[in-house]
Amino acid sequence: MRFFRKLRRGKDDGLRESAERLVPSASVNAAAMFVPMLDQHPLLKKVNPEQWDFLLTVAGVFMAATRLQKAQLGDDRKQELMDVVARGLAHWSPKNGIRGFEDCKAMFKGNFDALTSIQHEPRFIASDAIGMWIVWNLLQRPPEAEEARKLARAAGASVVHTFFSWWSH
Repeated sequence: MRFFRKLRRGKDDGLRESAERLVPSASVNAAAMFVPMLDQHPLLKKVNPEQWDFLLTVAGVFMAATRLQKAQLGDDRKQELMDVVARGLAHWSPKNGIRGFEDCKAMFKGNFDALTSIQHEPRFIASDAIGMWIVWNLLQRPPEAEEARKLARAAGASVVHTFFSWWSH
């Protein structure tokens, strides 16, 4: 039966499945990243792992959503897929999922624009912008100290690397 449903929906069906898997996959990725990051960044000993999981999940979902907007798809199809993602976020964290996404979106844009204007190294703009949001929220202050900046770069790079091509598989 599943085969026939897939056949009926057409070739873009994989995109809907990707949209449905995005939030749970981002959540698993966040949890899996904590211990390896803790080993490299002792600053994480001071943070709540649940907060880490929340922020990294939201960041992963946001990165994939940003890339979806760049995809060669019609606006209606993009909106359909984003509706699936939004429902996933709302189900995953009813009180804070969407709010976290919107906060990430706003801060990412500001960070991205600021880094671009100071001619930050182009290959690190996206990862540093998302990493700054993660670390700022973890520490409740900007990542100004060297250790915090390193954590922002590492966390951001991991999120970008994992979710940049989300819609391609």
